[in-house]
Amino acid sequence: SVSGGSYGLKETALKAGAAGRSGDIYVTGGSGSSDGFQQNSALSRDSASARAGLDLGRAGRLSLSGLFSRQRTGLPSGTPVPAADWDGSAERAANSLTDWQRSRRETGSLSWSGGSPALELRADGSLSSNFMEALQYGSVTRARVTDRTLSLRATLYGSAVAGAESTASSLDSAVYGDHSVNSAGFFAQKTFKPAAGLELTPAARYDRNGTYDGRVSPEFSAVYSPDGRWKLSAAAGRAFQ
Repeated sequence: SVSGGSYGLKETALKAGAAGRSGDIYVTGGSGSSDGFQQNSALSRDSASARAGLDLGRAGRLSLSGLFSRQRTGLPSGTPVPAADWDGSAERAANSLTDWQRSRRETGSLSWSGGSPALELRADGSLSSNFMEALQYGSVTRARVTDRTLSLRATLYGSAVAGAESTASSLDSAVYGDHSVNSAGFFAQKTFKPAAGLELTPAARYDRNGTYDGRVSPEFSAVYSPDGRWKLSAAAGRAFQ
């Protein structure tokens, strides 16, 4: 697709996909630009994304996805024109004719699922990076935020679940300094059916964060369905975020 509009707006996009017995793939890409309605607000951007799934037979299923985008825009930093004086062109005046900002984002993830009906397994991992650069007040500032995640989960006979996950986040900035936080979580729950229509589920989660002390979050829930018309449920627990 190709489109255009006022103030030099131009947009192009491409999408394609295919699917078969062993997997599927879908990709997109596009770009756009605009001269900007206000002075020093011209914009240009490009992006691309893709996802794919592959059936490995008895070895499970593999899924991948990725995203890339970049953008550059001017920073007019507001307008000195009072609102009462706006006439369709006066608001083009900008406080800055030279400031700008650039950003670039990259994300990738990988997921695998497999096992058997008795034991279902799943593993997920992702990596994302967001880089920002700006010229303001005569100087250039840069910052990068990076996040990494990993999670593992096992489900036994559809009634018991146990797993673990970890996250690592970092900030690299000349203004705010370099910082990083690592966290990990472990969780488990089991559903019991002591009587017809009654389900009891105790659960617990332990979070260990690089900033706070470790926290244990217990939970207990009960569901009772005497027939197809009624369902009674109750739960109590504690959470940490």
